[in-house]
Amino acid sequence: MSAFFLFVMTMVFYVIVFWIGSLGLDLVWSRTGIPIFAYYLYVAIGAYLTGLFSLPHVPLQNGVGNLFGLDMPGLLALPLAAVATGVIAMGIGAVFLRRLRTDYLAVVMVAVALVIWDFSQNDITLVSGNTGLTNIPLPLAGVLKININQWTYLYTGVALVWALALWWVMKTVSNSPTGRVFRAIRDDSVVAATIGKNVYRYQILSMGIGGFYAAIAGGFLAQLATSWNPSSWAPFEVFNVFTMVIVGGVGSNLGALVGAALLQVLFIQGPTYVASNYLHSPTFETLAAAAIGVLMWLSLWFRPQGAVPEKLKPTKWYLGREPQLAESINPDLTVEERA
Repeated sequence: MSAFFLFVMTMVFYVIVFWIGSLGLDLVWSRTGIPIFAYYLYVAIGAYLTGLFSLPHVPLQNGVGNLFGLDMPGLLALPLAAVATGVIAMGIGAVFLRRLRTDYLAVVMVAVALVIWDFSQNDITLVSGNTGLTNIPLPLAGVLKININQWTYLYTGVALVWALALWWVMKTVSNSPTGRVFRAIRDDSVVAATIGKNVYRYQILSMGIGGFYAAIAGGFLAQLATSWNPSSWAPFEVFNVFTMVIVGGVGSNLGALVGAALLQVLFIQGPTYVASNYLHSPTFETLAAAAIGVLMWLSLWFRPQGAVPEKLKPTKWYLGREPQLAESINPDLTVEERA
C-alpha cells in the first residue's frame, strides 16, 4: 500500500474517533445544556485507563513503573476503561452539579481539568509524568501477526463498527423519552423540574454517557499512537471538539460526523500531510490550526445552527392531529368524547 493510502486510512480513523467523541460532547452540552469545557479530561482518562489496563504490571524502579497494569487484551481494556470513565464522570457530576449553576460549573470543571493535567505531568508512579504511558499494545496485532500498517487498516474497520453502534445508541436515546427530558433541561431546567423530572439525576446520567463516549475516543487514540502523555491532551484540545460540534450542527448526530470530517481533513490532518510532504514548512500547519478559531467564529456568525441543524420531531400525542382552539371545544363533552 502507498504512503498516501496509509495517510488516508489514518485520517479516516481520526474522523471516526472524533465523531465518537463529538457525539458524547453533543449529548452533554448541546442536548442537556451542561457547559462541560473540561470534556477532553474524560478523553484523557479513557486513554490512560486503556493504557493501564493493557500494559503489564511493572514494579517501581527509581520511582517509575506501572503498578496498575492488568495486561488485558486491548479489545477488552477499551470498553472497561470507558465504563470506568463513565462512572468517574458521574461522580464528578454528582459533586458539582448539585450546588453550582451553569456558569460557575464551567469554571470549576476547567479548574478540575487543569489540576489533573498538572498532576499527570508531575506524577511518575501512576502515569509516568511527562513521559506518559508508552508501548501500549496494538489489539489483535500479535494474534494476527500483522505490522502497524496492516493493523491501521484493520482497526479502522473496528473503530467504524464501534462508531456506528454508538451512533445508533445515541440516536435511540435522543428520540426516547429520556432524550426529550435532556432537551427540556437544556431549554429550561426549572420548567423540567416543575413537571416532576429529577433534573439532577438526568444531568448525572448525561455526564456518564458523555464520559463513556469520550473514553472510547481516548482509548482509540492511545491505541493508535501506542502512547499517551500530557501533551496528548493539552487544554486547548477541547476547543477542537467544540468546533466540530458547532460547525457540524449543535444537537445533530450527523452534524457531529460532518464537523469531525471537516476539521480533520481541512484543518488538522490534511495540513499536516501537505506541510510535511510538499511545503516542508511547519508554518502552514500552524496557520491551519489557528484558522480553526476563525472557522468557529464564521460558523457562529453566519450559520449558528451548523451544517446539519438539529431536527426536533413532534411527540406522538400531536402526530396527525390538528390543534384545537379553546373556543372550539364544547364544554359539555367529556374528556373521552373530546379526544
